[in-house]
Parts: sequence; C-alpha cells; structure tokens
Amino acid sequence: MPAITSRAAGLLGVTALGLGLLTACGGSDGGTAADGSPSYGECKVSGAYGAHKLTTVESGVLTIQAALPAPGDYNGDTPQNVRSGYSYCLAAEIAHRAGIPRLELTNVSFDALVSGRTKDYDLTIYQLYRTPEREKVADFTDPYLNVKSGVLVRSDSTLDATTIKDARIGILLGSVQDKFVSEQLKPAQQAKQYQSINDMITALRARQIDAVILDTTLVMLNARQIGDAVKVIGQYPVGGDAAIMLPKGSANTAGVNTIVGEMKADGTLDRVFKEQFQSFLGGDPDDLPEWPVS
Repeated sequence: MPAITSRAAGLLGVTALGLGLLTACGGSDGGTAADGSPSYGECKVSGAYGAHKLTTVESGVLTIQAALPAPGDYNGDTPQNVRSGYSYCLAAEIAHRAGIPRLELTNVSFDALVSGRTKDYDLTIYQLYRTPEREKVADFTDPYLNVKSGVLVRSDSTLDATTIKDARIGILLGSVQDKFVSEQLKPAQQAKQYQSINDMITALRARQIDAVILDTTLVMLNARQIGDAVKVIGQYPVGGDAAIMLPKGSANTAGVNTIVGEMKADGTLDRVFKEQFQSFLGGDPDDLPEWPVS
C-alpha cells in the first residue's frame, strides 16, 4: 500500500458532544523504551528521537485533540485510557521524532474542531480533510492519506447507485459529505444533518433515514461493530486528502510537515496503518464498488 493510499480514513462513533471543548484529558504512560527514550502507550515508534524541534503549548508535552470515542484511531472511551490507535500512534511518532516525552489528548466536539473554535493545543490528527474552508481557520500539513465516501444502509436495503437519490440520507454536519450530497448528489429529499455519527447510525437502524454517507473507513468500522444489521454497499470517489491540522499561524506547521514527509519516505505511514487500523475494517475499502458522482 503506498504511503498516501486510495483507502478512506475516518473514525468511529463521534458522540454528540455539543459545540464546546470538553475538559477531560489523558496522556501517554510516561514510561521508557528499551533504548531509554520515552514510550507512548502501546505504539511502536521509529526514527531518531529528538531529530526535530517543535515548540509546544506546554513544555515536554505534545497536546493533541480529537472527538472520542474513535476506535481504530484512538482506542479508548476516554482520553485517560487511550494507549493505541492509528491517529494516536501517528501522534506518538511525531512526539518521538520531536523529542517530546509525553502525549496529552483532549476531547473536543467535531464541529468545534473543524471550525477553529478550540484552543491550547499543538495539533490534531483526526483523518481531517484539508479544505479551503478549514484552511481559513487552521493550518494543515501535506496529506498522509487519501479518503473516499462510503454508503451505509440496513441489511435489508435494496438501494443501489441509482435509487440512492430517492432515499432519505443522513450526513455529518460540517463534513465533506454534507457539501457533496447537497451540491452534487442532490437527492429528491433534503439530507438530514447530524452532530454525531452515533446519532446517524441510531436513526438508520430506527428507519428514520435510509442511508448514511460518510468516510468509507468510518462506515466500514460501524458495519463491523454492529454486525448483520447494516452493510456497506458502495462508495463515491469523493472526499479529500487527510492531513494533520494545527492552529492557524502555528510555528510548528513546517516542522510537523517535515516529519510527515519523513514518515512517508521511510514507510512509517504504511506500517502504522497496517498495525493500528487495517484490522478494524473487516475488509479492503478498495474492494467496494465505486459509484458515479452524477
């Protein structure tokens, strides 16, 4: 798998956290690896410790933000017990290579995250698309993963690429799929917006909507967790490049971008994806049929 892949990327179960910052925080276990460098939960870090320099909001701590729970990306229901996951271990790699001995995870709402209304953090690794709207309120690195949009339905659904336009569709407020459905797919009924993935899935299973359109990996994760009640039937070649987000004007943007490029070149991005994320999917996103946009 190339470092920036055609696979979708996302997270599972963004809860209805409202629009404000939650105060719960958590960090790495503060232990040490065999070579004497700091350890970060269950993550296997590589590269030279302290080869790069970042200026953090708290000395000796890399503060990251995410909306939890997010199995596969941040494994744990609260910041305090997250010790592994795709995004968490990418953050651990950055901390390691920047010589920062501790990770601190802060729980925020998705809407606040992407609208630039959070503060006191160093970076966010949350499978976020780099869009013109988001670039107005935050900085982004070069992409580390390419994403698509999957379609999740109930197991008894007969929807297909043609009849989807007559369905009642659920989307996550502020997501790329929100814009795609309203401006390109243009279903007969206006899509229903949700603040959280959990609420969308609940509505789908309660037959209040007929389909959910979200990051392909996200819907695959939900389908695997829920089981036979739902299924993923296709995906659109719509999405974007997932990039690391930093506060607008951050002095660390260039440094983090350099580390991302280094991890791409040395195979770390591939390794962390396979070790921390691929097993959660229950299949290969590239095996799903690709539906036409129009």
